[in-house]
Amino acid sequence: MSKKSKIELLKNREIDYQKWDSCITNSLNPLIYAESWYLNIVSPGWQALIYGDYDAMLPLPVTKKAFFNFIVQPPFTQQLGIFSKERLSYKEFINIEKKIPYINCIMSYNHMSAPVHQKYYKRTNMVVNLNKGVDALKSEYSKNCKRNVKKASAFNQSVIVEDRNERFITFIKQEFPINLSKKELNILNNIAINSLDKKRSKIIYVQNSKEEILAAALFLFSNKRITFIAGCSSAEGIKQKSMFLLIDYIISKYSGEEILLDFEGSDNYGTARFYKGFGAIIEEYYCVKNRFFEYGMQLRQHR
Repeated sequence: MSKKSKIELLKNREIDYQKWDSCITNSLNPLIYAESWYLNIVSPGWQALIYGDYDAMLPLPVTKKAFFNFIVQPPFTQQLGIFSKERLSYKEFINIEKKIPYINCIMSYNHMSAPVHQKYYKRTNMVVNLNKGVDALKSEYSKNCKRNVKKASAFNQSVIVEDRNERFITFIKQEFPINLSKKELNILNNIAINSLDKKRSKIIYVQNSKEEILAAALFLFSNKRITFIAGCSSAEGIKQKSMFLLIDYIISKYSGEEILLDFEGSDNYGTARFYKGFGAIIEEYYCVKNRFFEYGMQLRQHR
């Protein structure tokens, strides 16, 4: 990158969305969380540090409390950090970090842009590469996973795909294991609406013969990655192992493609065991927490 390149802090209205999204798509570490439409939903008014002519970018999800601006990791946004078309040098990375102008930051680093000079700790993401045939992928399931998929298949339940969000949001509101705030539900609803409109997502259900939902999940599609944004099971769905059937469906559906199934976690033992059962491997990313002009992250996990 040019030694003369400058780092600019841009307000939302000053950001060139076309250049921004082009950089995200062509970056070393493209993630749907950093696309402009997604940021506009989860963090309206977000700002950004821009290096050169959108050669590298750091989204800043800014929120205001008590007359102060803070950077807080938005809901349903596992990773942000620096996105670049080329690998940054140590000096370039440091120079971008130093330009963060706010007193307190809570922010993640994606798996390709680890912090280089702050104290950090690792968090766990889990992915399955679907580039193998369906039989090869299923051979990597754990014995427990295979057993539960077989149990689920024995029940009178089926997998369906819908392009409407209403039933999904109602089900999440009723069954999600963590109580979501009204704001969080609105954000998730808007993610579903916009992604469906852009044909960038699928809502997948498992339902019984009465068309009652037993499990549901929202998957986003971007940059050769299928991201599991949110999902859960009802009490009956847990008994019938419905989520096993749902995940088995999406692995089978997209087997043989050059695409990653991204589970978005988890550091929770039970959730990690569930994902690992499908042959998922760990993809670490980095989090930093400090108090003054320092960086970190908060992560909302889904089950």
